[in-house]
This record gives sequence, structure tokens and C-alpha cells, in this order.
Amino acid sequence: MKTLNGATNRGEPVGIELLSPIQATELARALASELDRLRLTVPLEPQGENRIVIGPLSVDVEGHEAVVDDSIVDLNPREFALLKVLAQNLGRVLSRDQLLDLAWPDPQRVNSNRTVDVHIRRLRLKLGAAADLIRTVGGSGYKLARFAPANRRQP
Repeated sequence: MKTLNGATNRGEPVGIELLSPIQATELARALASELDRLRLTVPLEPQGENRIVIGPLSVDVEGHEAVVDDSIVDLNPREFALLKVLAQNLGRVLSRDQLLDLAWPDPQRVNSNRTVDVHIRRLRLKLGAAADLIRTVGGSGYKLARFAPANRRQP
């Protein structure tokens, strides 16, 4: 195999090794397959402070709008507040109490923190294809995942 400086590698590392065209193609296929297996989401549009994009889900914080696969999702104010908090804390597990404090205007007036579970269930139903991005972390709370689960079936 040739190295970056043109020397031949005879068992001793002599710089950065270059891949042959066949090896590069095989590597590209393997990487594409692994990315597909993990179903990593890559933002397709620029993200700013006011727009958070995770795979098929786009949350416009300032415009108070959620979009899944180019369709606007009709969310009530509490559902949107909950989604916004999860999106702003992408990948972080938030307990029910934390979600109540961050997404409810007066959390002391809520009788039970189980109301979060009900709102999460309704939110998942409305998000459709992006529902599996909201993950339940047993004994801890909820989080908005950075990528869809690997076992998700494609429609």
C-alpha cells in the first residue's frame, strides 16, 4: 500500500496510508450502511437559535410551529411548550418535575406529575413519523433523541 509521501509500507508505518479506489468504495458503502442502520438524522436545513431540526421533525421556536415531513402538526400550547423544552434540551433526560417546571406556567397548580405522561402520549400521537424521537427513560423521565431507533421500520 502506498503512503501519502509516496513511500511503500514494508511493515513499518511511514505516514498516512491512502486507500485504493476499490477500498475507498468499500469503505463508503460500509459507512453508508452503518449510518442507515443507526438511522442518524442529519439536519437538511440550517439550524439557528429559533429552529431546531431533528430528522423529520422541525421545531420553530419563535414561530410556535412544529413540522413533521413537511406537514404542520397541530399542537395545543402545552404540547408545543413540552416539545420546545425537549428540543432545547436535545439528548438530555428531563424528569417529570423538570418538565413541569419548564413547560407549565404554574406547576404548583398541577395535581400530579403524571399529567406529563398524558401530554407526552398525546404529543407522540400527533407527531406521527417523528413520535419515536421522544424516548422514555425508565425511572428518570423523557428525552428527545438525536436519532431514530435502529429497529424502526421504513414506510
